Amino acid sequence: MSAALANPQLAAQKEFRFSQGKTILVEPLLILAGAAFWLFTLPFVAVSLVCVKVGDALVAMEKRIEARPNPLILRRAWRPKAP
Repeated sequence: MSAALANPQLAAQKEFRFSQGKTILVEPLLILAGAAFWLFTLPFVAVSLVCVKVGDALVAMEKRIEARPNPLILRRAWRPKAP
């Protein structure tokens, strides 16, 4: 078995270049940006879903019907139970 690289130019690159230094500095920033995105997005989505649930409960109380168990928009049509 041979230990040759598919691209022989890769073996010649042994010196540390500025572009590699930028990569070392940029990668942690991208990780932090991704983590910050989810830290801000997930609470916003959670509050939005709670607002939908509370709004659905208020509409159900106003119409004097039973609240739907799942107030998500993408679901099958809700049919009230037959008496």
